[in-house]
Amino acid sequence: MGKEEFLREARKMGLGEDLISEIIKEVEEDIAFGLSVDWAMYLIPPVIND
Repeated sequence: MGKEEFLREARKMGLGEDLISEIIKEVEEDIAFGLSVDWAMYLIPPVIND
């Protein structure tokens, strides 16, 4: 999964733009350090405690 597909899926899931931006920044930093990144791991729905 690439960045564009991640963006589409994250928006479909209803993630906020601030959170999406934070994830992108974090992942791009990891990539810059030479780490292999799976964008899909950030698409796990957050746990909601009632």
